[in-house]
Amino acid sequence: MSTLLETLLRLTVLGSLLTGVVLLLERVFRRRLSRAAGYYLWLLVLLRLCLPFGVTLRVPTAEEFPTPAAQTGGAPVQTAPLPGGAELVPAAPRPPVGEAADGTDGASPSPGGTDRGASLRTLLTAPALWTAVWGLGAAVCLGRCVRGYLRFSRAVRRTAEPPCPAARALLRRLDPAGRAALAESPHVPAPMLLGVLRPLIVLPAGVDDPARLEDILRHELVHARRHDLLYKWLTAAVTSLHWFNPLMYLVRREVARRCELSCDEAVLRTLDQRGRRRYGETLLALATPPPPGMGVLAVTLCEEKAHLRERLVSIAGYRKGGPAAAVLAAILALAVGGCALVGGAETVPPETAPPRETPPEAASALLEDGTGYDLPNGMTLAVPGAVSEELLVFPAGEAELGEAPYLVWVYEKKSYEDGMTDYGSPAGFLFCILRYDQVEYEQNYLAVNGGAGGLDFFARDGAYYYGWGTATDVQYYRSDEGETDAGGQGWKDWEALFEAFPAIQADFIARNGLTACDGGAALERDFFWPGEHRYVSYHNADYTQSMTLTLSQPAVQGEGGIWCVERWQDNNYGSRYTVLPSTDVPVAEYYADLQEQTGRVHP
Repeated sequence: MSTLLETLLRLTVLGSLLTGVVLLLERVFRRRLSRAAGYYLWLLVLLRLCLPFGVTLRVPTAEEFPTPAAQTGGAPVQTAPLPGGAELVPAAPRPPVGEAADGTDGASPSPGGTDRGASLRTLLTAPALWTAVWGLGAAVCLGRCVRGYLRFSRAVRRTAEPPCPAARALLRRLDPAGRAALAESPHVPAPMLLGVLRPLIVLPAGVDDPARLEDILRHELVHARRHDLLYKWLTAAVTSLHWFNPLMYLVRREVARRCELSCDEAVLRTLDQRGRRRYGETLLALATPPPPGMGVLAVTLCEEKAHLRERLVSIAGYRKGGPAAAVLAAILALAVGGCALVGGAETVPPETAPPRETPPEAASALLEDGTGYDLPNGMTLAVPGAVSEELLVFPAGEAELGEAPYLVWVYEKKSYEDGMTDYGSPAGFLFCILRYDQVEYEQNYLAVNGGAGGLDFFARDGAYYYGWGTATDVQYYRSDEGETDAGGQGWKDWEALFEAFPAIQADFIARNGLTACDGGAALERDFFWPGEHRYVSYHNADYTQSMTLTLSQPAVQGEGGIWCVERWQDNNYGSRYTVLPSTDVPVAEYYADLQEQTGRVHP
């Protein structure tokens, strides 16, 4: 994906999140927040949507796979040829299925629709295509706004006539600085403001009542002083850039709605009770839909009657805001501004991530009524006292721990005893806790894509990953039930035991000073290793074999680097498989040593 599209998607996600924050704040504080404050909060959303920079949050990663490039002080990645003449191609976040390294299908052309299908896949995964689609959509959206505004503005200026002397005199009194000009045109359905640099208030024909003229001019002069038309042009431009995001239509609507509400608020501040009632009557009398084609750029006094209800209710309930409202507006502006400053997030490698250990004495996760069991190496397992009588807990001995990674096995007591009585072998296995060092974690879990199932890594310390193993078949057994009675009380009691697992895990982490983690997250990452990546794709003539290799540089120093295959994907079935070297040292150390040897051989 191109850098432009990646930046755009990042901004649209951040802007959407900030939109949700502003909507929530408006809903919570709608009776206390001034209309003007609510209006300008949306300006922060627009800035977040269009400014490609901001503060990057550093988030500790839950996945602990080492990054040898960070250990070796990795130099910039160099593109290098592969053996046999295969080429490296820049990697996208996901491999393009069935595409070769040079952009072709990776094999000799096959007859009929196969080549056409490959070409179509290549086309649909090309960043240039999606950049063009986005550019065309943005141009159409913004072009419609510009075309509609220019057509309407030219028509108004062609038919404009000087206003009556009373209107000109009233404008001079309300606007002594001469900020806006005044004209009258039969082409406008309601009073409105045109012109960003030279504001022009346009009156519809036949408005000659002095009180009504004053309401109109006060309203439009507020728009002119605040440069609301410039604000609306910014809204049109930014939302056009994000035309593919449905929330942009909500942003446009909210900006237009808040614009008029805040303008009403500014006018009402200068009027007494009688003047406010007259102002509401003016809105209702001149209500009309916006001019065709103007959309978000319409800066009018009135809207169609169906949309006036909120404004009239606001006028009826108007109260001048005090210091508390100003303080609230400042606090919310700082809060939303702080959110708007966030420009993204990056994970912190384990080497630089802050320690996350929780002292057992301060851990809220400890079971208050737990029954404890001593495990090897001074560790402890506790289970809730309410279920302890239903369990059999078998801690590993120190000798066993030297030969296997298991710390403890836990069984349901009744199933265990009935299985031993009837068959001489236990049933009722609930869970076990095992631990792997870095090499075991990589070779016995990551390299085999999580193994055969039933194993999740939930915690770690400085030396080990701690796994939670469960049965992949039903272990429930009763001698007197024959076939399993899923509706019986025994089965319900069995299933209730599983509800205690999260509390047991949390207690184990807190009690033994471990750090919670998701050891399986490494298998879901796009890449193990930082830096640049390449794909090499292959298929035979009839596509019965089609695969894509993901290449990375896990270690870089000097002018070159070690390229490795870190994953391969079966394009026919979509399955991805991890590739790690079989080694008795951590993979990061293996690649770093290999890089050092390569540097000595090829200086």
